[in-house]
Amino acid sequence: MKPASKPAAPAADDGPATLPVVLTLTVPAHRRADLPDVFTAEVEQRGRVLARRHFRQADGGGMEDVTELVTEVLLSRKRAATSASQMAQAEAALASASKTPRHHREAHGGLVDEETMAGGRTRSRALTALGTIRQRDLLTTRQWEAGDRLAQDAKIIAGAREAKDDVACDGGGTRDWEDFAIAASRRLNLAREVCQSMAWYEGVSPWVLVERVVLQDQALTDAVGSKAQSVVRRGKVALRIGLDAVGDAYGLPAAVTRTNVLRDGIPVPMTVTEDLDGKDRQEELRRVWRSITLDGKPWVATGETMPDLYEVAKKRLKERS
Repeated sequence: MKPASKPAAPAADDGPATLPVVLTLTVPAHRRADLPDVFTAEVEQRGRVLARRHFRQADGGGMEDVTELVTEVLLSRKRAATSASQMAQAEAALASASKTPRHHREAHGGLVDEETMAGGRTRSRALTALGTIRQRDLLTTRQWEAGDRLAQDAKIIAGAREAKDDVACDGGGTRDWEDFAIAASRRLNLAREVCQSMAWYEGVSPWVLVERVVLQDQALTDAVGSKAQSVVRRGKVALRIGLDAVGDAYGLPAAVTRTNVLRDGIPVPMTVTEDLDGKDRQEELRRVWRSITLDGKPWVATGETMPDLYEVAKKRLKERS
């Protein structure tokens, strides 16, 4: 028996193990703006499922599928952009942290220079949001004092500082810290209740403005959420109304003027007060008038002068009749 012959060895293959696949696209494709030599198309796979594929022109003609390569390039770019964004945020945070409180106060207009006892030398003093508004002559002394007392009571409640006064008890000793905190809490709650009872002025809550400016130390534009003059004007009036209510709760002397408005020859009582509204071009204080009640009912309106306020009040009375 002849032995089984061995199978012939396969012929040697000198060609590449794999060859590039050259396709002919039959679907719409658009050239990418970020990779000009790449075309992207929606290709149908597994029935009705559309998959996004990327192609480029092959050397031998037709289109070559380079989806994996393009995907890797896009992911690499995205990672680089994210890293750059994180780096920029870190640099911004570092720059902000390196600034002193003086830089922040200067940026928001809350820093003033004062003369010292030493000739020719000044010192910088940081202002609160309420202090900045007062520095711009937008509040009366009573409104400023009302806000300052409210802020001091809030600090006492929070334990940030001791009370200004150390009132002695009948027994000759000093009052306990808890007594000051309880008294401050009662005053603050009363001020809040009185202020919240005030009607809103043109859609702005007086208490919200007082809370944001006095207790949260927000700038006026931040408190009203806008830099538009009309919005800031409403915010200023609402803040003044709220601070006047706080002043009433603290028992501060009020400067209220009682006058009359003629309606068909009959005098109708009106109470008004005077506000400060900054300085004019001649660096003179601008005084504006604001009504409190009209015919015994709460009513708020403003006027540059008393005659202006009278005209507004007359129109209001005609509307009521």
